[in-house]
Amino acid sequence: MEQKSLSNALGQEVLILNPEYKIRMDKDNRVILAHVLPYEFQKGWVIHPGVGFILSLFDGNHTETEVWEIVRYVGGLTDNQLQGLIKKLRTWQHRIPQLLIPISQVPMSRRYRKTRIDYEKLKRFLILPSQVKLDEPHRFYSPLVIVLLPTYRCFADCIYCYAERRKIHSELPLGRIKEIIDEAAELKVFHFSLSGGDPFMRADILEILRHMVYRGFDTTPSTKKPLSWQMVNNLADIGISSVQVSLDTCDPLLADVMTRSREYLKHATQTIRRLLKVGIDARVNAVITSFNIRYIDELCKYLLDLGVTAINLSRYSRSAYRHSDLLFVNDEDIKILQEKVEQIRHRYPDAHITMNYELTKSYYEGRERAWKERVKCSAGTEGMVIAPDGKVVLCEQLPTIGDSVVGDITTQSISEIWHSDRLLSLIYPPREKFKGTVCFDCEDFEVCHQGKGRCIRDAFRAYGTIFAPSPLCPRAPIGLRLF
Repeated sequence: MEQKSLSNALGQEVLILNPEYKIRMDKDNRVILAHVLPYEFQKGWVIHPGVGFILSLFDGNHTETEVWEIVRYVGGLTDNQLQGLIKKLRTWQHRIPQLLIPISQVPMSRRYRKTRIDYEKLKRFLILPSQVKLDEPHRFYSPLVIVLLPTYRCFADCIYCYAERRKIHSELPLGRIKEIIDEAAELKVFHFSLSGGDPFMRADILEILRHMVYRGFDTTPSTKKPLSWQMVNNLADIGISSVQVSLDTCDPLLADVMTRSREYLKHATQTIRRLLKVGIDARVNAVITSFNIRYIDELCKYLLDLGVTAINLSRYSRSAYRHSDLLFVNDEDIKILQEKVEQIRHRYPDAHITMNYELTKSYYEGRERAWKERVKCSAGTEGMVIAPDGKVVLCEQLPTIGDSVVGDITTQSISEIWHSDRLLSLIYPPREKFKGTVCFDCEDFEVCHQGKGRCIRDAFRAYGTIFAPSPLCPRAPIGLRLF
C-alpha cells in the first residue's frame, strides 16, 4: 500500500482516543481498556496489546494516515498485514462507536498535550505472542476504581440515608488525601470518586478536587449543600465538568421532610441554576420512596425545564443504618412511574433519565435465572472504599468496623491493602466462616467465590453478616426485604 493510496483510503482527519476511554497495562501483561465517565466507571475490557499500542497513537497530534504509517514502520508490516490491522480496528470502532473521535469534538482542556510520541512508554505494548493474555482475570493487579469518603458530615439529614455516619476522632488530612490521589494516579486507577457524607462540608474540598484534576481524574462530586456563586466559579476554574445535586421532589414541604432541612428545594434549585450558568453540567439524583413516587414525573419535568439533562432515579433500598419499611415502594407504583418516564423521554428526546425498574416480586421469584445472569461482584476485585478516618472496606455500604475492614490507609499504601491477606480472605473466605448457612455445605462454594462471587453488601443487608449467601442465590433463605 503506497503512501498516496493509504492517504486516500484513510484521509487526513486528526482522530483522538475519546477521553472517556483509558488504557493501562497491568503487570501480568493484560491490557485493559475502560470506559470511564466523570460520575461513574462504566465498563472494562481486556484487549490485545497490539490494539492498545495502536489506540495509544491516536493522541490528537497525528492524522489517521500518519498513525498507520507509524504502525507499519514499528511493526515492519506488509501492505496486507496493515490492511488486516485496519480492518480489526474498524471492528472495534463498530463495537464502540465513539472510541475514536475527531479532535474538534474534544475541548482543549481534555486534549493530550504531548507533541511527540513517547516510544519508550509504547514499548510496554510490544510483547511476545506467547505472553499475551486476553482472558479477564477474576481480580485485577491494582484497583480499577477507588471511592474516597472525605467526611461523614452532611448538610442534610435525609430519612433514607444509607451512609454509616460513624463518629470518628479525625478525618484524613489534606496532605494524606493528596498522597492517596498521587498513588492512585501512579497505579493507573481508572476512576477515583468522592462520596460521603457530603464532600463539600470539608473546608479544603477545592484543594482536594484541584489535585484530583491535576492528576488526571475527572470526577463528579455529589452534594446537598447550597453552593455559592464563588464556589461554582471556583469549580469551573479548576476544571470540574459536572456536579451531582440530590433532589427528590419539587414540592417544597416534602423536600424539607425528606431531607430534614429548611428550604431545601429553594437551595438546590439555586445551586443547579448557578452550576449551569458557569457551564458545569448539573446532574440530579432522586431517591424514590413511597413518600415521593407519585410526584417523580413532576420532578423530572421541573428539572428538565431548568436545563438539567441527566437525571438518575434511585429506588429506595434497605439501609443498614437508617431504615423504615414505610419507605419501600410497591411494584404497581413502579410500573406506573415507568410509563410516565417513557412519556417524558418522548417529550424531552435529549434528556438522559436512568432508573432501575426491577420489581420486588420478580427479584425473589426469578432467582434461578437472575443468579446465573448476575454480574460479577466488583468488591475487592475491581475496587475499594476509603472511609473518612482511613479505614478501608470493599463496598460503600459495608460497616467500617469489624470483619469488613480490610486495611487502614493512614498506615498502609493502596497497594499494600490491595494485596493484603486480610483483603484476599474476604474475597476468598474460608468455608468455616459460613457455619450455620447454606454456603457451608454448598458444593459450589469455591466456584462461587472464584467466579462471579456473591454480593457481600446484600448479604450484610439481608442477613446482618458478611459471611452469608447472597439473597439472590436460589439456595438462600428469604432474608430481610432489600427494596
